Amino acid sequence: MSLKCTHIDAGLRIDTKGSYSPCCAAREIEYKDDNGQVMNVKTHTFEDAFNSPTLREIREAFRNNIKHPGCSDCWQEESQGKDSKRIRDNQKTKWIEVPKNKPLNLELNLGNICNLACRMCYLGSSMNWKKEFNLTKDPDDQWSQSKINFLAKEHNNSFTDDSIIWDELHRNMKYVKWIDTYGGEPMMMKKQWDALRYSVEKGYAKDQYIHFNTNGTIFREEYVEILKEFKEANISFSIDGTKNHFEYIRYPGKWSEAENIMDTWLEKTKNIPTIKFDLCFTFQILNLLNYVDTATWAKDRGIRIYRNAVYAPQYYNSTNIHESIKPIIIEKMRSTPVKYPEIKEEIEEIIRHVNFTPADNEAWEKFKRVNSSLDKSRNQSFSEMFPIESEILK
Repeated sequence: MSLKCTHIDAGLRIDTKGSYSPCCAAREIEYKDDNGQVMNVKTHTFEDAFNSPTLREIREAFRNNIKHPGCSDCWQEESQGKDSKRIRDNQKTKWIEVPKNKPLNLELNLGNICNLACRMCYLGSSMNWKKEFNLTKDPDDQWSQSKINFLAKEHNNSFTDDSIIWDELHRNMKYVKWIDTYGGEPMMMKKQWDALRYSVEKGYAKDQYIHFNTNGTIFREEYVEILKEFKEANISFSIDGTKNHFEYIRYPGKWSEAENIMDTWLEKTKNIPTIKFDLCFTFQILNLLNYVDTATWAKDRGIRIYRNAVYAPQYYNSTNIHESIKPIIIEKMRSTPVKYPEIKEEIEEIIRHVNFTPADNEAWEKFKRVNSSLDKSRNQSFSEMFPIESEILK
């Protein structure tokens, strides 16, 4: 029996550089044309992408029951007994006929405009990383400012007003069932709201599910008016900690402001049952001991919380906590009192990831170097903000 994935058949992801791939879990895949050139939404249509030789190769692997290396995130999660993106999205499409070569599942990462510069992020998703980009590079691999500026522009240049993507979105919206929007910060991508209004005007929205992954710092009444016309709209607050943890990781965000904005979303939509909320906790070396507080904050508001591991950059991946420290961190996680019993099970899921592979000591050393450099640049102090974590990691 061949492997199945709805994204291989009818998924289309557009990343911040404008290149195509099947979905967000296939992070290393970029569709190329017959000349070996990377396809881009500024020059290649959605139809071109579905006819890419890259996609043909992936489909051939799936037909032969071969786990294509470009989908390694899903294979790793499935080997841990978790429901990967492949499994989850196959489930949601099991009762419908999945067409080939039409964007049934559409993921949009429309550039790197963002108001934050999160620790685990990079220039491809936030322009605000231009000043600190070299802090993440090795000392013998420092980039010139002109090269950094070029990279920053490259991750936004595919979404100018003259790009064909806007016509492609209008032309293909009738095929779309699920829309996932990421960033940068997707609430700041003004041109995409025109496409969503178009979907509402044409009547497509009433049969579409839309999902936003947002940092929880932006609210507009007009967005509520658009989103309430969709069959279902899910706002996923990407929050990796509360209070000091939030402000440290999601710099220069302020927890009190973000909390107020998220509560405003909840209040303004409380009578709109088709607009739903959850919280995505992306766990990494910095925030393992804050999961209980964050999960409690979400559950107190009736918001479902789910967990997502940082895989890149590798030096923030929690599998790379030094092996001598992992047992101490794990014991502390397990001994933290919980308000909701299910949090205990959720902690065990995170621990399975931490223990999945032995630490890469080079990644561990890079974590210490990069994090310390960012502390100096941002006038923050890991040891002062998180004395318990600091003492353990010391």
